[in-house]
Amino acid sequence: MKILTSITLGLVCSTLANAAAEQPQVIDELIIQLSSRTYKAREQASQQLWQLGEQSLTQLKAIADSADPEQLKRSEILIRNIEAGVLPSTDAKVIEAIDRYRSSEATTAKLRVIEELLELGAFKQVLFLLRWEEDARTRLELSQNRQVREVPSIAAKRALAVGDIEEAIKLLRMAPKNNRNNRALAHVLKYSGQLAAEIERTKKQLPNKQSEAWLLTQLRALGDIEQAKVLAEQTKAEQALATFALLDGNPTPLLDFCKNSSSTPNHTIALSLLQRLHQKNDPTDIHEVIAELAKQVAGDVVEDGDLEYVTRIALLMGDREVGEKLLRRYSEAYALAYFNTQEYSKQEFELLGTPNPVTQAAEFELWLELEIEREFDTDLDLLAEQSSKIEELAHFYFNRGEHELSLRVLNPLLKALLEDGDDRWFQIVGDLPIYGMGELIAPLARERGNEDDTFRQLSHKIFGNVEEMDFIWAQLVELCEGGDFECFQNVLEVMGVPHGKPSDKRSSLSQLEERLQQAKGQVRVDLLVALAYAAEMRNDFEAMLEYYKELCGDRELAEKRDFHLKYQLAAEVVFGWSEIVASYDFKPESYLSKPTRLTRYAMAKRKLGENDLAETLLNQAILSTLGEPEQLNELAAVLHQCGAREEAKTVWLNLITCLDIGGRGFYYTLYNLNHQSHFAVAESNWKLASALNLAEMTILFEPSMRLSRYYSSLRSGYTATFTAGMSLLEQGDRVGALRMLEYAHSTLPGDGTLADDFFPSLMNTSLGAEAQKWFNISWRHIEKEITAYPNDHNARNTAAWLGSRSGKRLDDSLKHAKSALRLLANQPAYLDTLAEVYFAKRDRNSAVKYSNQSLDFIKSGAYAYTRNANSSAVMFSELTRQNARFKNEAFPSR
Repeated sequence: MKILTSITLGLVCSTLANAAAEQPQVIDELIIQLSSRTYKAREQASQQLWQLGEQSLTQLKAIADSADPEQLKRSEILIRNIEAGVLPSTDAKVIEAIDRYRSSEATTAKLRVIEELLELGAFKQVLFLLRWEEDARTRLELSQNRQVREVPSIAAKRALAVGDIEEAIKLLRMAPKNNRNNRALAHVLKYSGQLAAEIERTKKQLPNKQSEAWLLTQLRALGDIEQAKVLAEQTKAEQALATFALLDGNPTPLLDFCKNSSSTPNHTIALSLLQRLHQKNDPTDIHEVIAELAKQVAGDVVEDGDLEYVTRIALLMGDREVGEKLLRRYSEAYALAYFNTQEYSKQEFELLGTPNPVTQAAEFELWLELEIEREFDTDLDLLAEQSSKIEELAHFYFNRGEHELSLRVLNPLLKALLEDGDDRWFQIVGDLPIYGMGELIAPLARERGNEDDTFRQLSHKIFGNVEEMDFIWAQLVELCEGGDFECFQNVLEVMGVPHGKPSDKRSSLSQLEERLQQAKGQVRVDLLVALAYAAEMRNDFEAMLEYYKELCGDRELAEKRDFHLKYQLAAEVVFGWSEIVASYDFKPESYLSKPTRLTRYAMAKRKLGENDLAETLLNQAILSTLGEPEQLNELAAVLHQCGAREEAKTVWLNLITCLDIGGRGFYYTLYNLNHQSHFAVAESNWKLASALNLAEMTILFEPSMRLSRYYSSLRSGYTATFTAGMSLLEQGDRVGALRMLEYAHSTLPGDGTLADDFFPSLMNTSLGAEAQKWFNISWRHIEKEITAYPNDHNARNTAAWLGSRSGKRLDDSLKHAKSALRLLANQPAYLDTLAEVYFAKRDRNSAVKYSNQSLDFIKSGAYAYTRNANSSAVMFSELTRQNARFKNEAFPSR
C-alpha cells in the first residue's frame, strides 16, 4: 500500500484556504462524509479531518473495520499522515519531497529524498517513510545509512526537549527495530513510569523471537536481572549472559566468548594466556609464551600492526623485558614517554643515545654539533611533528631538577637556529611552558635580544596574537620603569610564567588590578577583557570568574564575544554552585537540551538546597540521554565530579547492565567503573574488582585497539593481577594470592600507583610481612632515582606519597614532601601529598591546613599551561574529597 495518495497532496494549495475558513463539522459527521456519494463532500471531509490532526485520530481508528472502501481508504491515509506529522501546516517542501519519495522506485532516489527531508528537519516523516517502506531491501539499506541511523535519537530528543514524552515514545516505536532504538524506547518508558506495564504487554506476545529480544531489553532497563537471566538463558543470548556473569564477579563467560570470537591466531594465544593466568593463578609460564610471540616479529621486515600488538600484549601481561625491548623498536617517541612516566632515568637516557654531558663532556659537545647539523638537514615538517633529541634531552634534565644543564643542552641548538634565521627558535622557546620550563624563557629571550622585536613576537607565540595581549603590552609599557626586557618580564609575570624577576617590587599584575579599580567606561571594559584573558591563560580561575562575571553584565558584549561561556567554565572548575546557576541562567538554552550541562545545573541547585527541583532536573537530564552509553557516561562523570559518587556509580552499573559485552559503549562504561568510580576496590569487593579489571584487559587485547600511552598497558595489567590476588586472599588461597601479588608488585616496583591501593590494602592482612618486603624494594627503587637526581621534585613527591599511604618511613616521607615543594612551590598535588603525610602522622590540623592550600592554589592558577581547565576541575574534585577525608575520617590504622 502506498503511503500517500494525491488526495492528501494535490489539493493542498488550491483548497486549504477555503477549508480553513469553513466552520468544521463535528468529527463523527466528518467521518460519515468520508463515504459520501459525492467526491467534493468526501474531499472536504478529508481536508477538515486532516486540519484537526490528532484530535480526529481516535474516531478515525475506530472505523478500521469499515465496510465502505472509500471511508476505509481515506481514514487509513489520514491516520498515517497525522501520525507521521504530515499536516496542512507542514512545509510544502516536505510534502512535495514525500510525494517524490512515493513516486520513486530506485533506492538511491529514495535516499536522496530522505537526505533532503533531513536537511528540512522532517525527522518524524523520515521515520514514517522507513516504517512503511514496502521493499524490505530498500528499508534495510536506508536504515543502515549513517545519517538515517541518527534520526530516531534526534526526533525523540526534540520531543523530550519540549516535554512531550508520549511523542518521543511514538517516534521510538516507529523507529527501526535494533538494539540501540530498543534501549532508547525502554529507557524512556522506564523514566516515564510506563515500563512495567509495557513488560506485561510484551509477555503476552510470547513466544515470538522479536518479542523475546524486546522483553530482554526491557527487563535489563528495569534492573530485573534475575528474570533477564532466565530469558537470556532460554534465548541463548550469550553476550547478555556474559555481562550478567561479570557483574556477579565471574569473568569466565566473557573470556570464553572473546576467545571464541577471536580474530587472529595471536589474539587467541593472548586470550588463552590471560585466561590461564587468572584461572591457575600462576604467572610462571607467562614469559615463555610472550617470548614465543616475540619471535614472530623478530625479523627486519615486520608489519607495524603485528609489532604493536605483540608489544602491547607483552606489557599488558607484565613482561617488561620483552615489552620494553619491542617498544623501542616500534616507536622511539612512545618509548621515551613510557620511561619518562616511570622516572626510569637510566633507560630514558639510554634511549636518547647521547653521551653524558657531565662525565663525557668532549664526546657530548661533538654529538651536539653533529645532531644540530642533522636537524638542519631534516625536513622541517617532520621536526614540527615531534621534539628533536636535543629538546628531549633538555626536557629530561629539567624534569629532574637540573635546570642549568637543561639550558646548556638547549642553548647551542637555539643559537644555531638564530644564526640561520630559522623561526623555529620561536616554536621551541614558545613551547617551553607546556613542559613546565617557563622559567627558561626570560634568559633565552634576553640572550637573543630585542632587535627584531623578539619579545613581542615571543609573547604572541606563547600567549596568542590577539588584541588582549597588545592591550596588556601597552599598559605595561606605561608602568615599566626599565627597558624592553623588564617590560617583557612583566608580561611573563602577568601571564603566569616564571620569569626570575626580583620580588621586592610591587607586581605588575597588582598594578593592573589597581588600574582596573580606578577605571571607568570603555577603559574599564578593555582592562577587564585583557585581565580576564590573562587569567584564563594562566588558569587563575578565581580571577577569571570575577572578570567574566562582570563582563556578562553587558549582555550584548557577552553574547558577541561568548564571555558567558567563559563565565560558565570558571564557575564549573571551582565548583562555585551559585555562580554555576547564575552563569547557566544567562542563557538557559545552553543547558536545557544538553544532559551533562543540565546535570551540573541540577547538582548546583541541590548544593544550594533546592532538592526537589534538583531531582526533577536530574531525572530530566537522564531521560534526555535516551540511554545512549556515551551521554550516560558523560552524565555520570559530571555527577562523580560534583561529589555525587554513589549516584554516578548507580548510573554506570545500570548502564553496563543494559549493554552486551564488547563494543565502544561497553568499554567506556567498564573503564569508568574501574577508574572513575573505582568503587569495587574502594569497597574491598575484590571478586567484582578482579572480574571488572579482567574484562577491561580482554578489550585491551583486541587487535584493533591502539594506544598512545603504553605505560597504561603496564598499569592495566598490574591492576588486573593485583585485584585477582586480593580476591584469592579474600577466599583464603594464601599461596595463589602471594604468587599474583608478588607478580603485580614486580610489574610496577617503583610506581606511585602502588601507594593508591596496593600497600594500604595489604599492610593489615596476613601478608603484612610480605607487603613490608615489597615496600622496602619500592622505597629503595625511588631513593635510587633521588640519589641520581636530588632535585627531581616528582621523585621526591612519589616517595612521600608511597610512605604516607603505606604508613611507613613517615619522617623520611615528610622530608621528601617538603623538599618537593621547595623545588616546585605551590603545586596542589604536592601540597596534597604533604597533607597525606601529616594525616598518616595523625596531625589533623596540619593535614587540613595543607589540603586547604592545595585547593586554593588550583583555583589561583598553580597548574598554568601544564593542565587544561577540565583536568584542573577533575583535580579540584579529587582534592575536595581528600579535604573532606582529612577533616572527618578516622586516621588510618597500621
